[in-house]
Formats: sequence, structure tokens, C-alpha cells
Amino acid sequence: MTIAIVPVKDLANAKGRLASRLGHDERRRLAIAMLEDVLGALARVAALRGIMVVTRDRELCDIATHLGAEVLDEAKLEESSMNGYTAAVTLAATEIDRRGASAMLVVPGDVPLVEPADIRDLLASLGPPPSVVFVPSHDERGTNAVLLSPPTAFELRFGEPSFVPHVERARARGLDTRALRLSRLALDLDTPADLDAFMKRATSSSQTLRVLQTEVAFALTAKGALP
Repeated sequence: MTIAIVPVKDLANAKGRLASRLGHDERRRLAIAMLEDVLGALARVAALRGIMVVTRDRELCDIATHLGAEVLDEAKLEESSMNGYTAAVTLAATEIDRRGASAMLVVPGDVPLVEPADIRDLLASLGPPPSVVFVPSHDERGTNAVLLSPPTAFELRFGEPSFVPHVERARARGLDTRALRLSRLALDLDTPADLDAFMKRATSSSQTLRVLQTEVAFALTAKGALP
């Protein structure tokens, strides 16, 4: 039984590195659209037995619930002395391990190009437990997705650089360790350059593309990103 974990920052702090391109309201709408795209892709993967969003943001909790995802009990986050992406994943791993999940898939909420086929390829690449598969970011510094079996077999530490350290530590711990390069999953929208790369590759079905082309098109045009 594999459960997907999607940690998401509060909307108030969403995508600060895009501030040179987008205003606060635009970044907020972008964050919501990206989460919708990610949850939509995960929901179309029959092999997943559940999707859990980890966030303190009440609006994101409501959106995730509306889209059929479970939200990790906010009290569990408030009771923890830890903060950040790594802490959110650690808390979720402990919770789903308690439920008897055999594997945990960690996917960020800002990879809107992801398709169900990417998730299926990732699930198919997992070796016998204890095992882990890492998907690097496009620059191979960050870790954009992790499939870990069992969920608490290895201590994950996100941030940059994390991909190479993750691989090295997992191998040293004796896990069956694999790296899978998936171009759509590798593109998280953190910088203006990422935003431009997304605009060249996105399909018309993307909520993120719709938002960028309509609600925030004026901001992109003002900065020269759109003709």
C-alpha cells in the first residue's frame, strides 16, 4: 500500500523567489493552481491507496479536501517542534507507517507538469524493501520526489543540495537505492527561469497554465515573459 504525501507551504509565504515576476496575489493563485494540477495527476494513479496533503494553511486544507485528498491533522503539526518541508514529510511518514503503509511517495505541490505516467514509472522502479527511489530536480541539486519503502526506513533531509547526499546516505544505510530522472517531475516552479520553462512545455489542460495565461498574464507581460 503506497500513500502519496504532498507537503505545501502556507499561501502567505508562497513562492517568494518569484516576487520579481509576480505579486503576492499572483503567487498565491499560482500556488493553488499548481496544487490542483499535482493532486489531479496523483488522483489518476490507481495504484496509490491515498493522497495526504501536509499544510497548516486552512484554505489549502479546504482545497485539498474538496479534491479528495486527506489533510494531515493540523494539531500534529502544531504539537511538533520541527518546521519546514523535512519536518512535514517526517510527520507524515510516521503517521502512514502507523497505518501500515508499505511505501511513501513524496511529491511537492509545485511540479505542475507531472503526469500520471510519471508516477506509474516511479512506482514501477521501486526495488524490494528496504528501498528508495529519488527523482532529482532539473539541476540535480534538489530532490523533487522520493518513493521510500517502508515509509520510515530512511531519514529524508530536503533542501539544496539534497539529491546526491540522499543517494549517498541511502546506499551507505544498505537500502536498494535508485535514481530516476523524469523531466516533468524535475521542474518545480521556484525561479523566473523555471516559470519560463514551464510556459514553453505546459499543455492546455493545466490549471497552472490557465492561471498564468489569464489571471496573471498582465504581470508576466509587464516583465517580458509573454509576447
